[in-house]
Amino acid sequence: MPLRPLPLLAALTFTAPMLTGCEPTRADDPVTATDGGAATDGALVGDGDGGAVDAEDAAAPIGLPVRHVADAEAAARGEAWFTQGALGGGLIPAQALRHIYMAWPLGDLQKLAYFQDADRFWVDFRARYGLHPAPFDNGPYPLGLRDAGNGTVALDCLACHAGAVDGQVVLGLGNSAFDLQGLYDDLWRLPAELQALRERDLPEPYASLVRSFPEPDDVQPIAELAERSAAAGHNDAFGLGLALSLRLRDAELHTEFGPQDPAPWWTLKVKDRLYADGLGRVGGSRTLMATLLASGLDRAALAALDDDFGDIEQWLLSLPAPAWPGPTPDAAQVARGRAVFDAECAACHGRYDGPEGHFPDRVVPHAEVGTDPLRAERFGAAEAAHVNALIRDPAHAVEPTGGYLAPVLTGVWASAPYLHNGSVP
Repeated sequence: MPLRPLPLLAALTFTAPMLTGCEPTRADDPVTATDGGAATDGALVGDGDGGAVDAEDAAAPIGLPVRHVADAEAAARGEAWFTQGALGGGLIPAQALRHIYMAWPLGDLQKLAYFQDADRFWVDFRARYGLHPAPFDNGPYPLGLRDAGNGTVALDCLACHAGAVDGQVVLGLGNSAFDLQGLYDDLWRLPAELQALRERDLPEPYASLVRSFPEPDDVQPIAELAERSAAAGHNDAFGLGLALSLRLRDAELHTEFGPQDPAPWWTLKVKDRLYADGLGRVGGSRTLMATLLASGLDRAALAALDDDFGDIEQWLLSLPAPAWPGPTPDAAQVARGRAVFDAECAACHGRYDGPEGHFPDRVVPHAEVGTDPLRAERFGAAEAAHVNALIRDPAHAVEPTGGYLAPVLTGVWASAPYLHNGSVP
């Protein structure tokens, strides 16, 4: 689909639901002070160099002040975890993943073709589940899947946090195509499909094909993880992680918080709150670690990654927003759009103009914003207490908010779908 400027980037003509819960900025509105002086992130409009601004405004960069400056050496170590290591436990048997096509609605000849041609299989695997090719050496696997050793494959953060813009992979962009539910559904069906094949009297080469598959018992544990997730591009990783952390506990806690659209990682450097509801704080890297419970790591394995996740967070803080690749928006539209934005949107979403730029970290009560209530209502004091017991450090603690964090809009053109649950295309 060709790229074009959104109205929000030009004339800012959005009404409901994008502005639901927003209120005009007034002279007496409190503003959260920010650090970082004139340091800026990528531009809200243009390419980060003020290309959409009138010449008289060219000296004022467009972007939010950076609050959290990444440590370059730590960021390099953090990046290596994604490009050279494997985050997440060995959740999926490698042979089960390689032959998951047995759970696809295909004829025998099509399945045989996938058995014989691994390259063709992985291309179609990526297309079926909405995953992207890795821009680094990752063996046969797409982004988000890594060889974890011992014949298993890890599902890591980049399955949900690496998207594509105009055909280019962007690390840190939410993956609006990843069908986690579809992957789980197919893994859930795979043991029964394999068993049914073993019970058939098949001629060669099909008999040899079946003998090469993993035993159904080797795949069965994956079927036990068939928690409800959501449509492609949305998932409840936080809830799934909490559910898995409770498997050996008798605790009556909510473990489903509804589908969520992953926020871009490049926004972390300019804000203080994390996640759709603002329950965590930037700098609390153990909050990020908690989501890895959804990828098969136990608490002991998480504890061993404590220092490493500090490095990983530094890498997240170093990521830039992608530059707008389209034509420079019309200057007159930009000026009108800025006036509307400052009047109607800035109180929640911040100001993006040079030294006066700020992001208020405003959590809007659900009663005011009026969107899907599930996350806001279900993550309460009991759930926070459970997560904090896992984290064991007040500096990394989470808290229920009862609302949703108005998002940073840097790079908004690339981060569709919108709202915390991705309900606006």
